[in-house]
Parts: sequence; C-alpha cells; structure tokens
Amino acid sequence: MRAIVEAFMKERPPAAQTRIFGSPLVEDEPSAQPPIELPAAPVQAVDHGQIARYIQEALGKFGAPGNVSIEEKFAVLTYEREIARVEVGAWMRQWPSFDEGTRRTLVIEVAGRLSGARSQPLGRLKGPGLLIDLSIALPLFALVLFGGYFIITRFWTATEESKIGLDSNENVVRAGTKSEPMDRDSRASASCKSTQARVFQGGSVSVADVDGWLVEIMLMKAGTSKPLGSHPALKRFFSEPGNAQGSLFTWEDEPGLASIMTSDTLTHLRQEVLFSPSGQSISVLTIAFAGMLVDPYFQTNGRRRYYHIAQGLSDALQATHVGVYARCFDDDIHALGGWFQGPDSGGAATALLYIMGIYARPLHIASPFYRAPGSKGLDRLRAFESIQEHTQNFDRAALATVVGSEGGMATGKTGGPVTITFPFTDGNRASRVSRSMARVANLAAGAR
Repeated sequence: MRAIVEAFMKERPPAAQTRIFGSPLVEDEPSAQPPIELPAAPVQAVDHGQIARYIQEALGKFGAPGNVSIEEKFAVLTYEREIARVEVGAWMRQWPSFDEGTRRTLVIEVAGRLSGARSQPLGRLKGPGLLIDLSIALPLFALVLFGGYFIITRFWTATEESKIGLDSNENVVRAGTKSEPMDRDSRASASCKSTQARVFQGGSVSVADVDGWLVEIMLMKAGTSKPLGSHPALKRFFSEPGNAQGSLFTWEDEPGLASIMTSDTLTHLRQEVLFSPSGQSISVLTIAFAGMLVDPYFQTNGRRRYYHIAQGLSDALQATHVGVYARCFDDDIHALGGWFQGPDSGGAATALLYIMGIYARPLHIASPFYRAPGSKGLDRLRAFESIQEHTQNFDRAALATVVGSEGGMATGKTGGPVTITFPFTDGNRASRVSRSMARVANLAAGAR
C-alpha cells in the first residue's frame, strides 16, 4: 500500500531491497553433525594468536577476565597478578584444518579448565619457577601474622555453624556443601544477560554463547478457544507433550535434533487461551527447547533447523501466526528473532510485531493499544487485536520495505502464508523491524 511505504520512507529509507517470491522458505536440513573427530592432517603453520583469541572469547561464558596467550603447548591466562596455565592438547597442530564448529568446541573446553585453574599464587612466571614482588610480599606477610588469629577463629566458627545451619526452607545444610544448581543458574543468567546486551547493540552470536538461553517457537491460532496443546499431532513431535516435567523432541523429519537425548535436552510446552469481553479468543502454544537442543540456533546453518520445525508445527496445528526466537531462561524478553509467519502479508507483520514487540522492554506499542482506559497491566488479546487491525493493510510492497530495511526477506505464494526471515548476523534485526512497524502502523507512543 503506497501510503504505508511512503510513511516508512519518511521514518527510515530502506537500506536494502527485499524480494518476495516462491513458497515460504523451508529447506531440508542435513542430519546433526557427527561427533568431533580429529583426522590426521599434515603439520601446517599454526596461528597461536588466533587460538588465543578464540579462547579469550570463550572465557566470556565463564565470567573469567584476563588476557590469554599461547606458550608452547600451554594456554596462559593472566589477570592482574594472577596466572593460570593449562595444556592445550595435541590438537593445536591440526588447528588450521578444523571447521568453525570444531574449533569452538575445543576452545570452550580449554576455557573451562583455565577458568577453574585461576588459583596460582600472585607473581609472574619465569622458567620453571615463580618470582614474587617483595614490595607486595612483605606487607602481605605482616598482614597474615597480624590477622592470623582472627582468620583461624572465624574459619573454625563458620565450620561449626555449617554443621547445624538451615537453609531458607529449613532443610539441614551439611557441612562443606554448596548450592551447585544455584551457582550454575547464576553463571548461566549472567552469561545470557551479557550476550543479550551485545545482541541489543547489533552483535552476533556463536555456539560459545548458548549458556542460559532457551529457543522458543510460539504458535497462535486466532478465532478458537480449543487449546493447541491438546492437538493430537503434537505426539509426532514430542514423546510426552502433556508432561509438565518436560518431553523429548522426537520428530523424525529432524533426526539430528531428535537423536539428542541427554538429561537436559527437554522441551517444555505451555499453553493459554486468551478471551476478550466481546467473545473473541485466540489459542497460544509456546514450546521451549533447552539444553543441547539450543546449540543449532546459535550456528549459522543450524538455525534453519528451527525454521523447519516451526513450519512443520504450523502446518500440523494449522496455526495462523508463528514465530521463532530465543530468550534468557529467567527473562521474558524475546531476543534473537529469526522466523515469523502469518496467513498473508498483514498477518506476517502481525506475528512479528506481537511476538517481538509485546515481549520487549519497553513495549513497542503505546499503552492505549494493550489495555483499556482505566485498567492496569497488559491485555495480550487487546494487544493482538490492535496490532492485527493496524497491520491488515500491509501489502507485499509495504512489508518488503519495512523488513528489507534491516536485511530481512519476506516470501510466500499469492494468496498463501507469508514468511519473514532474517540473516544470522546482527541478532537485533527483528526487534528493530518491530519498532519500525509500530511507528508505520501508528501504534507507537504518540500515535494517539
């Protein structure tokens, strides 16, 4: 529609052209990558600086600061006056022959050992020995003598207390134990928030960034009050779709993901049916993929596996609006949006703006469009209906203009569903398009 295109052009000229053609973009995917093998390879020149940079990047997921260098067959981490060193392994000689996925997997293992080895004394390494700066050692020695008694008595007291201490639920805490799950969750949360902040600044992700993330597929069916979670077709995709503890992913059309069956590779389904006072309803099903199932979404070629799954679920459940994205496990902000589908061009715009814009902070649409006058909180059905009303006039040209401004692509046959996809790089593209759509559709703050 010319008016929509002209309105968007005033907001932001398109930076790239977008083609709309063919059927929705769904490609058959290869099976999952086989276990890493280290094939024999001739000795090649090894870029130690490159290996150090890879390890440095991987250390970010462990929250371990410092500078990494390679010294002979060791990786050395230096932070202030701390030094940790671990043996890299014989694979370093074959580094030039490895693909990107193998490199990331190997350096993550080294980074984990380096992070755990940061316990060497203060000083600097020289040959086989360790030199200590006396200007620091003498005051430290005096401090130890002066405070020794206090430290020892406090340690003794803490040990005794730990034998009879209680946690917040009044369960006995045994001496020497720690809440490891809480520790892991805290680290995963911090890692995910750090990656999310980088994504919001236009950064890209890799398999080294998977900690703390969930990949989700949201499926909606407008005009029905029947829960999508009870659809019998779900049994083709999940072993126990109704199990609150989680279910294995079993869809035979994606055997690479279906073959991953570890304790943390579960999917969780949650559903809701939204009703309005006027009697309108929409059924929503959100499927969260966890554990090692997340890894493909953080790989350039692997992400399309999720688009294939989303298309398969959409067809099986006859969903009207669908989206694929990732989020931190302890946050409801939808980030890393990649794939969206609606019944037509306007419906695809509705799916993207609702799934990304209503789960943003702040929301991408103004409050009159998601809550009635005098009410508080978020009315999701009101938000969906407002977005649907204001985007229904998006024709193909208008959708192409808005989506293409961020390098996205819209595909679909005339009269059939339209699919929006975004490149792997710069994970914030879908969020930026959502904000642009809100402005063009007069849904943003100040529109009323």
